[in-house]
Amino acid sequence: MARLGGCPGLERLLEEVGRDPEVELGEIATPEEVVPEFSRWPRPLDMWPLWLLLLERGYRPRAVVARPRSRMAVERIVEAAAASGGCLVPRGGGSNVVGASPPIGCCLVLDLTGLDRVIWFSGEDLAIHVEAGARVSQVEEWLNTRGYTLGYHPQSERLATIGGSIAMLGSGAGPGAG
Repeated sequence: MARLGGCPGLERLLEEVGRDPEVELGEIATPEEVVPEFSRWPRPLDMWPLWLLLLERGYRPRAVVARPRSRMAVERIVEAAAASGGCLVPRGGGSNVVGASPPIGCCLVLDLTGLDRVIWFSGEDLAIHVEAGARVSQVEEWLNTRGYTLGYHPQSERLATIGGSIAMLGSGAGPGAG
C-alpha cells in the first residue's frame, strides 16, 4: 500500500486497523496517479456529479478502504480513529445519486457492505434487526420468503443499504406504487 504522506492520523489509524484480522484493507487510488479511473473507485454511483467537479478542479483521490467483517471490528476501527486523530468516511451501497461524502484529505473509507446479515426477526412484532450493510432488496427478499414485506421500495432498491437509507433519511414508494 502506498504511503499517504502528510496524513499522520491516517497512518497511525492504518497501523492499528491493519493488525485486525476482521478488517480487509485496500486502496482506492494512490497519490501518484494523475487521473484516477472510475473503475478504481468502488461503486462510484453515488458521487458522480461531485466527482466530475472535483476532477476538473484537480482533486486526486488518495484514500484507503477498510471493510470490516463484524460489528466489533467497526467498533475497533472507530476507537482507533478517535485515538489516532484519523478521519472516517462511512460507505454503503453507493446508491445516493445526489452525491456522497468523498474521502477528501486524510480519511479512511469505512465500507460497511460486508455487514449484511439479518440478526433477528419477529413476525409477531413486525420488527427486524439487520446489519447496516444489508441491501434493501436482500432484506425484502428475505422477508418475502417468510410471507412479509419491508414495504420500502426506493428507486435504488438493488444498491441501497439499510444503514445508508436510514442515514440519508431515504424515502421510497410503498407496495404497488409506481
